[in-house]
Amino acid sequence: MTDLDHGNRTIPLDESVDILSGGHLLMRDGVSYAPHSCSEHRTEETGTDAICRDSRTTLVPPGRDAACPGRIAPGSRDQLWEQLMEQDPLGSTWGGDDPDTAPGLVRSPTFSSYGWNATVAQQLATPSLVLHGLDDIVTSSNNSTVIYDNLPVANKVLVHVRCASHTALLEGCSGPRCPPETGTPYGGRRGRPWAGPHATIQAALIEWIKKGTFNGTPNGRFVVDESGVANPAGTATGAGRDIMPQSR
Repeated sequence: MTDLDHGNRTIPLDESVDILSGGHLLMRDGVSYAPHSCSEHRTEETGTDAICRDSRTTLVPPGRDAACPGRIAPGSRDQLWEQLMEQDPLGSTWGGDDPDTAPGLVRSPTFSSYGWNATVAQQLATPSLVLHGLDDIVTSSNNSTVIYDNLPVANKVLVHVRCASHTALLEGCSGPRCPPETGTPYGGRRGRPWAGPHATIQAALIEWIKKGTFNGTPNGRFVVDESGVANPAGTATGAGRDIMPQSR
């Protein structure tokens, strides 16, 4: 396997590498990992990456879960995993004999970061909406900023969403943070609580496809806060930041 973040170096198979996903290594001694029984089935010869049931792709940086209650909807992980296993009958049988680890992994072709870099972005002429979770520990939110900065079109919007991980499409909100103290959740109704990152993404896609705008604007940068309110990036309430731990 290779590490796309460190000069495509070859990784010895005896290193504790569990996942190579989207060009970012998630190591066993980090916050994201997969069970060892899963990594046993991936070698240089297979030409595949793997995501295990416990790959932790839904995790956020340390301390952020306390600020984002209700992010994981009950049962959503199991439901997603069952659907993924249905799509990969062979991978669903892999996983070793560990009684504490359910068998099964999701296989996908190994790939590089081609198509999601500054050089390629500079060649795109299509109006573009770039969405990214600020709490994504798999792919740094800096990547989406670089893509946005290099898009040559005038009609482009960058949206960073707080309390959203790599699986933002599945994530919700509960508790006192969801009704915003001021403002209205993007795509929601005044006085109603934010439904979570999945609702923001849904509303953003609908508006973009219908009107070519986000929050009524055809270009700019926004940060959606922990209560779902969209603010221009750089303001006191919309100060975006990359909170993903630094790559190794």
